[in-house]
Amino acid sequence: MARTTDKRLSIVDVTLGTGLPKRTIDVETPRFSYIIADDHPSVSLAVSQLLSEVVGIDPSRFNIVTTSAELLEACSQPSVSLRFVVLDLVMPGDLKRVSLVQALLRADPAARILVYTADESAFLASAVIDAGAISYVAKTSPAVELMDAIVAVSHGHQHVDHRIDLESIKTHPWSSLTDSERAVLVEFCRGQKAVDIVANTRRSYSTVMTHKYNGLNKLGLRDGSDLLQYIYINGLLHELDEKPREP
Repeated sequence: MARTTDKRLSIVDVTLGTGLPKRTIDVETPRFSYIIADDHPSVSLAVSQLLSEVVGIDPSRFNIVTTSAELLEACSQPSVSLRFVVLDLVMPGDLKRVSLVQALLRADPAARILVYTADESAFLASAVIDAGAISYVAKTSPAVELMDAIVAVSHGHQHVDHRIDLESIKTHPWSSLTDSERAVLVEFCRGQKAVDIVANTRRSYSTVMTHKYNGLNKLGLRDGSDLLQYIYINGLLHELDEKPREP
């Protein structure tokens, strides 16, 4: 991503947390407007305090939204500044996780998105980065992780929480599934029956069942009764989200 042409920097010396060394925070603040999208007041307050007291950003440049609809409405408005969005992936509204990131970028393709979420899933982190988010930080990580992400995103650089290992995805059994096996298992998890999947995909019954059992075998599952639990445990809940219709 291209870096903004305004080279002025806000340099702040700050101690983040007990026992942490004093650091120089180099954040490119001019020309940004900030949206904090989170339905938890305590999180919005903490993020806004970090931006104002640590980074030195005027609180008048913040816009706090608590639903996906409010977020998309805010991002659809004309703006003379780049939008910097600190985004919780699950808020009240129809869109969540990957679909929310995609919709946000349709509303404002230039927005810089820092995902700040409770979910530590490497699969979800990879999916939202692929969808266009620049950064992914878990709320369970120390404040310094969020600060590092703010610095990186302000310069247009990608940042993924150091506690999240994206490389682990490559050797995970879920990644060994074919597209067809994955699609069939996801539909079963959504409550579809084999006859429904046959009708929707125009595959034969035997093909659907072959994909199902080949997929379960790769995941080390004996039958489909453990599949939903597997999805939850392995951070794959976003796979069950309904895909948005094309506009």
